[in-house]
Amino acid sequence: MIVLMAIDARFVTPLFVTVTSLVENLADQENIELYILSNDLTPEIRRRLGNAWQDRVRLRLLPVDLGKLEALSAPRRARPVPAAYARLLAGSSLPPDVSRVLYLDADLLVRSDLLPLWQKPIGGNVVLAVQDSFLQRPSAGGGGSRGGYFNSGVMLIDLDAWRAEGIEERCLAIARTLRSRTRWRDQDILNAALAGRWGRLSPRWNRQFWLDLFPDWQCSPHDADEVREALADPAIVHFCGWTKPWHPACDHAPEQVAAHRAILRRSPFAAEVNLEPTLAVRVRELLAGPHRRVRDRAAAAWRALNRRHAVRRMLPGILRCALRSPWTFATVPLEVFGRRLLGRSS
Repeated sequence: MIVLMAIDARFVTPLFVTVTSLVENLADQENIELYILSNDLTPEIRRRLGNAWQDRVRLRLLPVDLGKLEALSAPRRARPVPAAYARLLAGSSLPPDVSRVLYLDADLLVRSDLLPLWQKPIGGNVVLAVQDSFLQRPSAGGGGSRGGYFNSGVMLIDLDAWRAEGIEERCLAIARTLRSRTRWRDQDILNAALAGRWGRLSPRWNRQFWLDLFPDWQCSPHDADEVREALADPAIVHFCGWTKPWHPACDHAPEQVAAHRAILRRSPFAAEVNLEPTLAVRVRELLAGPHRRVRDRAAAAWRALNRRHAVRRMLPGILRCALRSPWTFATVPLEVFGRRLLGRSS
């Protein structure tokens, strides 16, 4: 199995958890060839990763051509291009004899053997991926199409087709013209470049945070059986959202967070992660936690493809949460207004 990940040094610990959970659920006779796209891993980090999985993982560290990614940087901002954007360069970065690769984000927890996913026929598509559970509609910035909008945290990629169809060049061209400056800019670009060229996977291969917020399957973009399977037996849990298991406070399901942290504590980087919330974090969470919960549920209901149904089903719960923390009636609208204002000015 050939796996691709793209990180900077901040995501080394969650990468360890993702890969370890993948290895521990893989059949004994199977091994992984792991390509990591990164430019800032120190020799010490490389040494620790090289010793982490013994002979189950063959590690390949690849440099990123940052010059190609300049078009992805936000205008008038000094922020560096996120390391995850390097996956757009998969075709030119990986060896030409690699014809298929499984791309994984670093904020995943694997819960079952991924060999059945790896062996799936791609069926004339360039990519197999899961429809995004939050961004159910095509992005206003140009990403997606009537065929849906996929989450790019898990992608099975036909690299031969990717190269033959010039997907990398198409992504970079779209980056120069796409006006959207959302948090999902690289995902918007991938959806625009692969419109009509991706196939759907069951959400159990990329169970996203938002499924836990929906009161029923009709609020999601998936079928009832798919949602039931994803909630009961996810193959991959995706910790998308604002908080992560390596943060002292995390909004995800407690059992998922506990499983992630159990592996994290076994990592060679565990000493560098502090999961115990300080007094300052506890005080902040008293205000910020309810704000996030109200905002996330309201945003998920509003973005749902079946918006009327989602709002009707989710609004009572949102109001109950807001009434318990009345400051959210002011803070959530202020955040939404502020983000829209910043979006117009960028």
